[in-house]
Formats: sequence, structure tokens, C-alpha cells
Amino acid sequence: MVTRKQIEDVFDYYEVDSGIKNVYGDWAVSNGGDIVNISTKYPIYTPQLAQGKESWLSHLREKTWFDLQTESDFLHAFDDAII
Repeated sequence: MVTRKQIEDVFDYYEVDSGIKNVYGDWAVSNGGDIVNISTKYPIYTPQLAQGKESWLSHLREKTWFDLQTESDFLHAFDDAII
């Protein structure tokens, strides 16, 4: 499980400065709607989410680190981010 400090450090690195809304596994959702995988340091910014959930799933499934648990956590983060 990622720590608050790890999330804040990665948010700072990627200039995600709106604070932590929720965390789903390794995925952190910012108050501004950005999603970042803290372990792999993979950011998805709010405007990019408009590509849609299926598009992101297709893209992320090509990553070696994207397993079933990571996918489940991502789906929760995605739904939370677009609300």
C-alpha cells in the first residue's frame, strides 16, 4: 500500500497540486480529477480521461505491470475521477 508521503511526492513531481481525494490500491485520485499510479509513476490527467474508460483499458492492458488487481483499482479510480 502506498503512503500519503509517496502520493504527495509523486503529485508534486507531476504538478498535480489539488490534493488527494481517494486512493485505490496504487492509484491515487486528486481533488482535481487526475489519476496517478504511484508505484509506476504513471499519470493520467483530467483532460485525458475524456478518451473514455474502454480506450484507457485497452492502452493500459498493454503494460506489463497492469494486472487484474491493478485493473480493478484503476476502474474504481476512473469512476471516482470523472464524478
